[in-house]
Amino acid sequence: MAKPVRIDSIDEPFPTQKAALDHFERIKDRYPAGAQLQGVDKTQVKAVYEQYCAVTNWAVPPSISAYSVDNKAEEISPGQFRTQKCFWYHLPDGTKEDFSIIKAIQKISRAQNG
Repeated sequence: MAKPVRIDSIDEPFPTQKAALDHFERIKDRYPAGAQLQGVDKTQVKAVYEQYCAVTNWAVPPSISAYSVDNKAEEISPGQFRTQKCFWYHLPDGTKEDFSIIKAIQKISRAQNG
């Protein structure tokens, strides 16, 4: 049986992990690479990241200044790379770190549903 996933800033739970992932993929698709998230999109991605940190006992950086969508190159085999669009958080010193929305939703769901 499918288990719902509740994200703090969203009133209704998603009926499944796939529904949650599809929602956040649509957010990612609305922005070109390098664009900062705005409004409700930013609020929801921020909520996922903070919940992800909470369920994994990872400290949320205290001064995140923005969330964005940007490309990330990953080496899939020696000398072979692929680029994919990811969510990123930004710190005031100009550094940015990506995070996996897939891992975040999976960990949140596991924490909520056992």
